Amino acid sequence: TLFAHRVHDVLALVSFIRNHDYTPKSVSVVALDQTGPLAIAARAQARDAIDQLAADTHQFRFSKVTDLHSPTFLPGGARYHDLVGMLAVASPEATWLASESSQSIHVAQSAYQALEAKQKMVLNQEPANQRSQAAVGWIIQQVTAP
Repeated sequence: TLFAHRVHDVLALVSFIRNHDYTPKSVSVVALDQTGPLAIAARAQARDAIDQLAADTHQFRFSKVTDLHSPTFLPGGARYHDLVGMLAVASPEATWLASESSQSIHVAQSAYQALEAKQKMVLNQEPANQRSQAAVGWIIQQVTAP
């Protein structure tokens, strides 16, 4: 599907960055537009290859996709707790989320808590017009922390 191809593109870019002549200390992904679910799915596959992820889900769920030809269709995407399950798979890596609440992602938060990394998942409470600044500030804080 197109969604799977786009996730593959993100993974190919992360792999290129990780294996290029200059190896970075960390790789951060910021996806605040409609690419949030792509970045989350890529993070579930890449795991620790993506050190920090700041994503806005816009409350997307695969279970709400009703058209096989939709660019967001992913076979089996709704199984195993949908997008929230993908967040859980990526635990305990540093993650900043927008458009979600503790109730909507309790499965992922439980996975982080089980790994004693609850503080590594941050739920953004900023208004939509301040999310970019909040996400970048969080990334900078994560990268510069000792």
